[in-house]
Amino acid sequence: MLSLAITGIVYLMSFAVILASVLPIVVNPHWAFRVFDFPRLQITCAAIISLAGLAVIIVCQSDAIFALSLAALLSIITVYQCWWIFPYTKLHKKHVKNSRNHGAGVGIKLIAANVLQTNTEYEKLLEVIHDNDPDIIVTLESDSTWEKALKPRLQNYPHCIAVPQDNLYGMHVFSRLPLLNSKVLYRVKDDIPSITADISVADDMPPIHLYFIHPMPPSPTEADESTSRDQELILVAREIDDAQAYIVAGDLNDVAWSRTTRLFRKLSGLLDPRIGRGFFNTFHAHWRLLRWPLDHVFVSRHFTVDQVQRLPDIGSDHFPIMLAVSYHNKYVNDTSEETQEGASDMEQAVLDDRMNETK
Repeated sequence: MLSLAITGIVYLMSFAVILASVLPIVVNPHWAFRVFDFPRLQITCAAIISLAGLAVIIVCQSDAIFALSLAALLSIITVYQCWWIFPYTKLHKKHVKNSRNHGAGVGIKLIAANVLQTNTEYEKLLEVIHDNDPDIIVTLESDSTWEKALKPRLQNYPHCIAVPQDNLYGMHVFSRLPLLNSKVLYRVKDDIPSITADISVADDMPPIHLYFIHPMPPSPTEADESTSRDQELILVAREIDDAQAYIVAGDLNDVAWSRTTRLFRKLSGLLDPRIGRGFFNTFHAHWRLLRWPLDHVFVSRHFTVDQVQRLPDIGSDHFPIMLAVSYHNKYVNDTSEETQEGASDMEQAVLDDRMNETK
């Protein structure tokens, strides 16, 4: 016979998994609901552990109807959670094709790094930049101190857009290529910037439109609700012209599989290079068991992937992410499957109503 303590722990863990799985089903912007969008991989692992514990209870107890019922419910939850995260495994079809399978294009390499404003290990980021030799670098949470530490050391990146701020939402873009038509926008909050710019990579090809964003997260220490984050993502999505080439990058403070990010992909027509390749969990850099993909790079149908990689620790709570792509003067990917996997019309309507409430 199992002790009551062990049985109680298994039941308690099972109920916690059920609660963590049910709360995000509610389309409510409060952080207490939205926070459970993030750890779906961890919830799946906890569900499997709970199922193992329930199996032991079922074997050891002659009357285990309750444990059997709980195990059946947890089995459904495990499948449900796997459905959310499955696209970010190598078993899923890639939504952005590999470059080696699709001929030559113009190569572009970008690094996006949330540096953590209070982090002073500047050399670590500079070393990562030196080792990977990107064409474009975007830093998030970078203030004037970070600007002073980086700009003199990035002489190979003469084109810069600087928005230093000391509120954890500063942003800098460094580029080898001229940054054309650049704008600093404050779409939702007066102190949360985003940057847009164009780059020209070949005389016979249209420019690539770059968007860099870092919306406010839903959390007990920042925003009680996800409304401003969701609103900024949807506003950006609606600015995307499907006929042109885009790269959108930044710390979205949202996981790749959330309703809002899926709706962002659906409305914009952009593709996630991680689908079919891996999670590339960038946050939290110091907590190995609590990591999820918060830093994103999305591309339009004009790109194929040379490489996507989570880069080494730079002293921040985020790992940088790097994407190397080839730009083609035609569509090389199909978005029909991606659109079908987007958020439902009902979820879109709820988000639309939420955005209208803030106007």
